[in-house]
Amino acid sequence: MLITDDGSISLKSAQFDETYHSKFGAVSESKHVFINAGLQERYQRHPKKSPKLRVFEMGFGTGLNAVLTLQWAEDMKLPIVYHAIELFPLDEAQLNALNHADFVAGELREKVYQIQHCDFGIGRIAYAPTVGISPYFDLKKQQISILDIRLPNDHFDVIFFDAFSPNIQPELWTEHVFQKLYNASRKNAILTTYCVKGEIRRALQNAGFFVEKIPGPVGKREITRAIK
Repeated sequence: MLITDDGSISLKSAQFDETYHSKFGAVSESKHVFINAGLQERYQRHPKKSPKLRVFEMGFGTGLNAVLTLQWAEDMKLPIVYHAIELFPLDEAQLNALNHADFVAGELREKVYQIQHCDFGIGRIAYAPTVGISPYFDLKKQQISILDIRLPNDHFDVIFFDAFSPNIQPELWTEHVFQKLYNASRKNAILTTYCVKGEIRRALQNAGFFVEKIPGPVGKREITRAIK
């Protein structure tokens, strides 16, 4: 267990020997990289085309990005369909060690437990069973690799790419994977990730995305945003 600088708890993967979040703040990092640079940016650019947003997350991990998306959806009163995949889900004891519920509005705290603990669907079909977490947040979780999943074309508005680093999981940071995500994205979709390595940005560009480096959260100078 790691208590990060903003008071939020993260974990370290024993399998990959890497933490799920920055030591400078798990919640602040997730808000900056995924909520503000991805979800909020997509909405601000095209508010009239956003009666409902479809979000895809590569790497559910601790569920923090989903929790913060729930809070955003409730604040904005804008429906979100959130589809997350994770090949190596955390166990109940690990999830219970987290304090993500402390960082959302009081009435939503019980929803955090639902997000973290609802079952993963298993299999290749993209449309896993949906759990209605709130009137503004529907959740689909699948225990599957991005390499194996079949995704619908022209479907997602926002993509959170939150895999472990390219040094740890190089097979996930390839042009082939980004091409799959490009095909699954709607026009004007935004993909965000914490990684700014040149080879990763080139792979995104080769897949068809317009790629830019933007300021990062505390402790990280830059992050990557890619737009279809």
